[in-house]
Amino acid sequence: MTTALNTSIPSILRLVHRSIAAAHQAGLEIRKLLESGDVEALSKPGHDGELDVYTAADLSSQCIIESSIRDIFPVIRIIGEEDDRVRDWVQRFELKPVLETVLDPFGGKECPDALKSVNLEDVIIWLDPMDGTSEFMAGLVEHVTILIGVALMGKPVAGIVHQPFWKSLKNDEELVGRTVWAIRGMGIGETVGTLGTPTVLTCHPFQAIQRASSSKTIVVTSRSHQSPHVVKAIESIAPDEVIYAGGCGNKVLMLLEGKANYYVYPSSGCKKWDTCGPEVLLNEAGGLLTDVFGSRYDYSPDVEHLNRLGVIASVCPNEQKMILGRIPEDVKIKLKG
Repeated sequence: MTTALNTSIPSILRLVHRSIAAAHQAGLEIRKLLESGDVEALSKPGHDGELDVYTAADLSSQCIIESSIRDIFPVIRIIGEEDDRVRDWVQRFELKPVLETVLDPFGGKECPDALKSVNLEDVIIWLDPMDGTSEFMAGLVEHVTILIGVALMGKPVAGIVHQPFWKSLKNDEELVGRTVWAIRGMGIGETVGTLGTPTVLTCHPFQAIQRASSSKTIVVTSRSHQSPHVVKAIESIAPDEVIYAGGCGNKVLMLLEGKANYYVYPSSGCKKWDTCGPEVLLNEAGGLLTDVFGSRYDYSPDVEHLNRLGVIASVCPNEQKMILGRIPEDVKIKLKG
C-alpha cells in the first residue's frame, strides 16, 4: 500500500516518517508472533564459526520494513541483518492505513540545510529487524528493539530505535511500543503507539535524556556475548555496578535514560546495523559511540559489516576519552589483530 506523503517535505524527513511507521508495524508483528508462541530458533553461519540465531519474528520484521520503505523510496539501498534469508521468506507485508496517523513527528522543526537536498541514491539504510533475538527467545522482551540507521556518504544522519514491548516497562496496557528517533541537527523525538481503532502514534520531544549518577560508575555490556576481552576491560574500569543487557539499541537507550554511564563492549560481536541508528541518538544527546581507539565507524555500503574493533559509548565526550584510556593495550592490540 502506498501512503501519500507531502513531496514538498525534504526526502530525508519523509524517509524517517515512513521508517517510524514501518518500525511500529513490525513491532506489532513481533508481538503477535510471541503471543502465538512462534519463537522457534533457526540458525545460520556467523562470525568466527559461531551460529547466528534468528526467528520468524526477525524475518517478518525485515519484510515489513523493507517493503514499506521501498514502496515509496525504491532507489534506497537497504542492508539488513537477515538479507540472505528474507529473499526466501514467502510472507509479504504492507503498512496498514492505521499508520497514516503518524503526522508531523518533527513538531514543525526545520530540516538542516545539509539534509534538505539529499540524493536518495546516496542513502544507505542499515537495518536490524530485531536486535536482541536471544533475549526474545528467553522471554526477556524488554531488551528487544528494532534498529533503523540512515547513513549518507558513510556518515550516520538518522536513527530509529523501536521498543515493541515498551508497555511492559510502563505497566500500561493501553500503550503499544515506543520509538525513539533522531535526525542530525534536529534533536531526538519519541513516538508512542496507543491501542485503538485506528492505532494512534503520538509524537513529542524525547524527555528522558539524563546523566547517570556521577557518584557511582555503572557500566552496561552484553548479556549474551561475553569474552575475556570484555571481562578484562570492565575490570580495568572498576565500576561500582555492571549491568548485563541484550541489544545495542537497548543499551544506548539505557545511557540516554541515565541507567548507566558507559556502554563497554571491546569485542567484535556488533555489526553496522546494530550501531548506525543508535549512534545518531547518542550524537544528538551530545554523546559518542566509537571503537576502542576512539574512531567512529564508516557506514558506507561496501564496508565490512562487522564492527571488528568493538563498541564504547557514553553521553559525555570527555568521559568517553577517559574510558577509552582505561581499555588495556593488549585488548586493543588483540582486536586490531
